[in-house]
Amino acid sequence: MLNHDEHEGHEGERQVKDHDPLNHRRPARRVHGLGCGLTLLVVALLVGGFPQRSNAACVGDCDGSGDVTVNEIISMVNIALGSAPLSSCPVGDADGSGDITINEIIAAVNNALGVCPPAQASPTPTPVTPATATATASATATTTATSTQAQATLTPTFSVASTFPQIQATIFTPTCLSLSCHNATDQGGGLVLESGAAYGNLVGVTPTNGTASQDGMKRVDPGSPVNSFLITKLTLAKVFDLKLGSRMPSGQPMLSADQIDTIRAWILRGALADESPPAQ
Repeated sequence: MLNHDEHEGHEGERQVKDHDPLNHRRPARRVHGLGCGLTLLVVALLVGGFPQRSNAACVGDCDGSGDVTVNEIISMVNIALGSAPLSSCPVGDADGSGDITINEIIAAVNNALGVCPPAQASPTPTPVTPATATATASATATTTATSTQAQATLTPTFSVASTFPQIQATIFTPTCLSLSCHNATDQGGGLVLESGAAYGNLVGVTPTNGTASQDGMKRVDPGSPVNSFLITKLTLAKVFDLKLGSRMPSGQPMLSADQIDTIRAWILRGALADESPPAQ
């Protein structure tokens, strides 16, 4: 049985504890507050239902299923109260602060109610349609046909004027054998264009010009005026070219277009030494 002084002492201790600003009853009030909040959250979820989504990045979707459930929200509350580790629901810590706040729990509830932003759809690549392949094939066929037609156009009909004996008589002899040119004495550029020697000095012979030789040209390349150095020399744009030398005939007017076309036609037909008119 307590005496009066002891009774008053115990009463004083109780009064001090009741008014102690550092007592530990405050966390209990916080837990009680969160518990009430959790009850309201669960009621809201039961009323609102759980829409189906496919966004696993929502706050509160602990298992990555695409849905936020009551159990996942409870897990977040337990983490906030310190009774569960953050590793049980890392996505609940939306701000990366290391704990879960009431705002993050509210965000999880909103996500469960269907307000979580939908995931952005991946862009769908545009398939290649068969029309593209058809167009390519058509373009190729057209190009091939055009090239064939161009080749056919480049093959001239026979004319006596474009045979080698006529070219020798009408172009080489009167134009190319003057002083310091392609006569047997001067042999300009190592080339003789006198009758009897011109053909052997032209057809299939590599030119002495270094640039033309490196390019694989011939003085006359049968069937190919483009690769024939004779045509190049007759059609130079300038009177003198640093790499290709002087335009021919040197020191004289340029050959006419008809004369050059006559030589080109002879080369296209194979640069034969002589030809007979085709049989009718």
